[in-house]
Amino acid sequence: MEKPIRILVVSSDSSAWATGLAALRALPGVELLAAVGDGAEALRRVARRRPDLVLMDLLLPGRSGLQIGAALKRRPSAPRVVLVSLGNGSVYARKTREFGIDGVVGRSDLAAEMPALLDKLFPGRLPRRTPRIVPADDAATPGPGARGAPEPGEPTLRSAAGR
Repeated sequence: MEKPIRILVVSSDSSAWATGLAALRALPGVELLAAVGDGAEALRRVARRRPDLVLMDLLLPGRSGLQIGAALKRRPSAPRVVLVSLGNGSVYARKTREFGIDGVVGRSDLAAEMPALLDKLFPGRLPRRTPRIVPADDAATPGPGARGAPEPGEPTLRSAAGR
């Protein structure tokens, strides 16, 4: 089994991260190391715990997430660093590249974008999800065009089995 992706979260307002933290905990193949409140503590924790990824607020007390992220990226064996902004993350994309930071995402998009982001930063490290196969006569089967529903003319589990 592949070792888990170890993540450190840096935020001065951990209550605002509730949805994102829940999404991280629910992902197979991910280990949430800790959530810390400022950049100085993040620098200490990265040195001790050696996370694979640091997710941090763009706005932090003292020094900004850009400054802390740039300091982390200058270290040998630097973790991946992704900044989390309150607004649209794409606004900061160019600036993050200038600082050597691996990416930026909007806080409201974090839970939805986390699996794709992790797959991009750590190809092949997340366990593959096995799709759930639902029999064609199951009442919970979505109708045509719904997500996960067979396209018209596509064989269902029942028709593929010759029934």
